[in-house]
Amino acid sequence: MVVVPSLKIVVVVIGLGVLQIAIPQAAWSGSVLELLNGFAEPADLLPAADLDKRDAEKNGIAGRVLFQLQRAGTPAVRSRRFSASEIKGYRWQPGDAIVLTGEATLQDRYPLSETLRDVLGISGISRYDLRVESIPAGQFPEGGSDLKAGREVQVLTNQMLRSWLQDAKIPHRVGLTGIVIATDSAGQPTVVATSAFEWFPLENEPVPVAGWHRLAALGVDCSLLEPLRRNDKQPLQAEEPFYQLLAATARQDADVAAGKSVKPIDLLRDSSGYVGEWIRLKVETVRVTKIFLDNKNPQEAAVGTDHYWQIDAIGKVDGKVLVESLPQEDGTIPPPIEFSGRYPVSLVVLELPPELHKEVDQTAGQEATVAMVRRQVLLDGFYYRQWSYDTEFMRSRGGGQQFGPLVIVSKMKVLDSPLANQGRSWQGIVAGCFLLGLAAIIAITWWTARKDREIARQRHLEYQDLDFNLASPDEKSGPMRPSGPT
Repeated sequence: MVVVPSLKIVVVVIGLGVLQIAIPQAAWSGSVLELLNGFAEPADLLPAADLDKRDAEKNGIAGRVLFQLQRAGTPAVRSRRFSASEIKGYRWQPGDAIVLTGEATLQDRYPLSETLRDVLGISGISRYDLRVESIPAGQFPEGGSDLKAGREVQVLTNQMLRSWLQDAKIPHRVGLTGIVIATDSAGQPTVVATSAFEWFPLENEPVPVAGWHRLAALGVDCSLLEPLRRNDKQPLQAEEPFYQLLAATARQDADVAAGKSVKPIDLLRDSSGYVGEWIRLKVETVRVTKIFLDNKNPQEAAVGTDHYWQIDAIGKVDGKVLVESLPQEDGTIPPPIEFSGRYPVSLVVLELPPELHKEVDQTAGQEATVAMVRRQVLLDGFYYRQWSYDTEFMRSRGGGQQFGPLVIVSKMKVLDSPLANQGRSWQGIVAGCFLLGLAAIIAITWWTARKDREIARQRHLEYQDLDFNLASPDEKSGPMRPSGPT
């Protein structure tokens, strides 16, 4: 297919006649140029391929291209991508949208002037060698690469993942959406630019957290997990991969191996070190809330269902936990808050286990969206991070926002309640002792009543602040939903 630049029809009135003049435009069907302010013609992009480690000013053109790509956004660039039939036999031009997959290896870094770093918000430019390879369709759901496997191109990007700096020569399996910067004499791309890679690490590729390999296999872009670690103890943000991870849990095999066994205190001590980890955790549910998704929102629609469940839970911790409050908007730091014996944990899951779902229906009705349900559960899921939210508990004690672990659950098993076990055990004892005579029954009944009172007292002490992690329905902490930057 030959792509002909579109024609702009200019009508010129000459006397009583009308003359139509066709003037070529720079933008054609696959071009991204109209989205890049300051780059009107394909030739305007060519200098971006000429980088110099000793000339920060010269590298400014590439920096501005990357800034404009970042500003345009990946969806807008991707929407101008050619179809597979259009690519066949096509001579690429600078400014064409292109999608590639393969293995990228860092080759060099190029500086920008201090002025451009401040204005563009870009610290520098990285140049990668990309060997085009196909990767599983489920990992990069964009219809594969626009170039044949085996081709090699240079990729310019402003993205720099800390995880990749540990060994710069290790290839990384990636996908990218970008634009062509330069081509060879046959019209094949030699240099492309992208504002960000999508990263799907290979099994033998070093990652900060072992669970990232599992997420990559489920199609989650692991480049989004690194900034997630920096957002610890902050409210959920719209650009985070919350819905990506939630959707990924539906693609897990039913017989997937158990996660790494952790306790709530582990997640509090090293939250960023667990982001994206596949974990196993035991908690007790307190409140279950049904959250409806907006299918008009592309991120929420990608989950593939119209709702998910948020579970406010509590996890046991040994001893006391002293929570240092975060600085407020006015710069003041509220006093630390002490938690004793337990700590709030938030869960999200696509579907409740049947036992828990039944109890929700029995407790609040089949049409209810909120139910108070107390059950011990054992879960396997991906640790997201600590998120912050408002609670009456923190406000009443002069603290700031509450923050606690958030887990995106894949599997959940309802366990027998310890208190229920205690009750059944004593019922069995009493029933057995009935055969020994009335005197024995009276003695055992008295002892059992005293023991039950002790259990109840301990239970009350343990959960006297049961609602410490719960916000009232009108507070912004619930339902859980990523918001835009504040």
